[in-house]
Amino acid sequence: MTHWPIVRDAVLALLRSYNGGTVYTTKNSGRNDWTVRGAGNESAVVQKYQRSQFGYNLLGRMQMGHRQELHYPRITLLVKIGQANPEKAAHAVEDRVTQIIEHFDKYLRLKGAEGVTRAEVVAEGVPELIGSRNSDKSTHAACSIDFIVACSYEMNPIEAGH
Repeated sequence: MTHWPIVRDAVLALLRSYNGGTVYTTKNSGRNDWTVRGAGNESAVVQKYQRSQFGYNLLGRMQMGHRQELHYPRITLLVKIGQANPEKAAHAVEDRVTQIIEHFDKYLRLKGAEGVTRAEVVAEGVPELIGSRNSDKSTHAACSIDFIVACSYEMNPIEAGH
């Protein structure tokens, strides 16, 4: 069993709950879906930035009969440049990253997502300008937030070798 789908969906749900759900919605945020860039002035993509890890002593302490997992979700926030200058969009995405980190810091277990024992921000990206593959012109300012999410669950007797 892997908790990655639970973690991914919990990160996306918590992102969408930011500011009462008025900033990120099902229209402008998604998982591994970069097409949301075209929806509104702000958008967000949740994806994995590193392979998940599985074991019995990943967190430096072992509990008999429990399996541990580490997952690595990333949220990439995007702000459309539009008529604004690129520098203004870069500042806007940087400010939003700070606000999202503050929001996530309140929920160190992703609002009680199944199996999650700890979720923490481990890195904040540097704002960069990105565009479409077909153009040299930048369309968005983007910045990412990287997390490590630890999960633990009790193994069933078959997994435990009984």
